[in-house]
Amino acid sequence: MAGPVTADGAASSAGWWLPATIVLAVALGTGVAFFETLEAMVSTWSKYGYFYYGHCFLVFPLSLWLIWDKRRQLARITPDPEYRVLALLLTAGSAWLLAYLADVPIAQQAALIACLVLAAWLMLGTQAARTLAFPLGFLFFALPVSTDALLPFLMQFTADATVMLLRISGFHVVQEGAGFLVEGRSWIVVELCSGNLYLAVIITAGILFSYLMAKGWRRLLFMGCTLIIPLLSNVIRTYLIVVTVQLDVPQLGSLREHEIFAEFGFWLVVAGLFLLGFLFRDPPQNNGESAPLSDTPVQMQAGAFIAAGLTALSAVLLWPGIAYAIERMQPEYSPLPRSALLAVDGAGGWRGLIDLTDNSPASSGIPVAAKFHRLYGREQRLVFLYLCRYRQLNHYAAEMQQLQQVMTPDGSVPQTSRPTHRRITLGERSLGVIQNQWHGRRGLVLSWTWYRYAGQSDAKRPLAQLWGFWSGLTQRGQDAMAIVLSTDQVENQAAGEQALLSFAESMLPKIEVVLQQSALD
Repeated sequence: MAGPVTADGAASSAGWWLPATIVLAVALGTGVAFFETLEAMVSTWSKYGYFYYGHCFLVFPLSLWLIWDKRRQLARITPDPEYRVLALLLTAGSAWLLAYLADVPIAQQAALIACLVLAAWLMLGTQAARTLAFPLGFLFFALPVSTDALLPFLMQFTADATVMLLRISGFHVVQEGAGFLVEGRSWIVVELCSGNLYLAVIITAGILFSYLMAKGWRRLLFMGCTLIIPLLSNVIRTYLIVVTVQLDVPQLGSLREHEIFAEFGFWLVVAGLFLLGFLFRDPPQNNGESAPLSDTPVQMQAGAFIAAGLTALSAVLLWPGIAYAIERMQPEYSPLPRSALLAVDGAGGWRGLIDLTDNSPASSGIPVAAKFHRLYGREQRLVFLYLCRYRQLNHYAAEMQQLQQVMTPDGSVPQTSRPTHRRITLGERSLGVIQNQWHGRRGLVLSWTWYRYAGQSDAKRPLAQLWGFWSGLTQRGQDAMAIVLSTDQVENQAAGEQALLSFAESMLPKIEVVLQQSALD
């Protein structure tokens, strides 16, 4: 730790209270203005458990601690507002507005964090922003960035490396893609075995440790190890699971080995990173922070900081205001052709059983006339059909969360899996859908979601959202809607997909004819 701050340094530190207070006030004001974006980000952090994004809860507190740790360097800097950053701040705000209109949550959240960083830069100046570059930049690790794009590589790497270790251990292994056969027993590396569960948290921890513990080549080497360690640890975890079963080690219950090795592997990697950080740390040295100041920073007038704070806050608040104005310009919801939809019945043996539209528990603000919700059945299978006009897809998403009460009637809190994009074949055409699944006490609930706009159907959510706004502003709101097919609770994913595909093949063509006619009226 550095020695005590000199008298000049203490005076300079005292001079930072006003700028720091204004920055904090602007940050709080930004948080209030972008509350929906923050709420969506926090919701994602808690949605999938701590393996995925649990570390994001610590990012903001850690960033504040890192800023506090820089107080001695800041004491030697005169905060000087940098108004040239205003152009960047306005650009970040406009990016948030575009992402909001396109309903791309991760882009909204990235733009919000960029606004916070740029606002601090504008108010404190370039020299202070340079000193706080890592603490402020670390805020971007709070983004719940999906690693799904890496899944094919992670799955194949895990399978190849595991097979290599098994062969070195003397097992006879036959491999095909991500699957392999070990002495008559079949194995396959699925998404949950790929290691992506804790990839983000390990990389975040590694970057933080490298910043705190080392500099120069040591920091670069440590960061390289951070990228490699999660891959190797997941291979070892998979290898141990296979060996445990192949050697007939007493079982701990169905899939219990996977859970134990996953927990053990995760915390072992975290502990290994701590140990590696101490091994790579730079030797303690006097960094000169306690040296006397050569010049006492000039204290700026309070009015300069207040003006900078108001400028930054105005540049940030402009965009939620524009978004609100656009929403106010939207026309009333157009009603769905409910009678015509109720008349579509019996195709492929699917019969309408209960019309749930008037009794829906959802209260997202979408009027009943703009929704259609009906339960269909064939033999022992049940499928829910849900249609709604939308102006903002986040309203529709809130509605779907509440509708889970209908689709999981056992009263349990469903455990939601991450959505995946897939294409289904319906006769001579294919349709892109977003597949979601969640688990209740009595089984699995599977749903397919897509959007209909501009006379076409697909799962491109950003384009669907932009068209929803555009069609509303141009009085063509009837041409934008969300469509959801959902099962009742089924025993497995294959059974759910079969029920949804059967319903879509039989009923969807007639439903689309009704919707097309409605759009033309």
